[in-house]
Amino acid sequence: MKFGITANPHISTAFEAAKKILARLEPSHEVHLEADLARSLERPGLPLAHMKVDVVLAIGGDGTMLRALQLSDAKVLGINSGSLGFLAEVYAEEVDAYLERVARGDYRVEERMRLQVTVDGRRMFDCTNEAVVHTAQIAKIRHFEIDLDETLVERVRADGIIVATPTGS
Repeated sequence: MKFGITANPHISTAFEAAKKILARLEPSHEVHLEADLARSLERPGLPLAHMKVDVVLAIGGDGTMLRALQLSDAKVLGINSGSLGFLAEVYAEEVDAYLERVARGDYRVEERMRLQVTVDGRRMFDCTNEAVVHTAQIAKIRHFEIDLDETLVERVRADGIIVATPTGS
């Protein structure tokens, strides 16, 4: 199985957990490291969006998990290395048992709604939590159109809009 690992190397608990998980996986699996993490480990890496892996291990908190969901099309397993993580499925201390199950394909995938956002004709990264679109200048009013499956839902004049998924609500 091909694993990708992402973690913020500037957060010591995430960095230490990533090193332990990497050491655990490398002997028997192909592992790709996200560029920032790889640089801190003095190893080769690549951007998360370019990884062609089966599962991304997002080590950290909810921000790391949401970022992995935003940048990768692979399945994502959230590994909480801190104190708060609503989206993470596993704590770093108990990860060994889960890695074995994932490697065997013994897991289920929880699908989450994602938002596709286009601003001025330019497609942005998909959002799992919410999309916030606002004007560049404070208190400047613009026209916004909200489409659902290419059907106009609402036109609104505002300084910004927030659209949340069930995950973000």
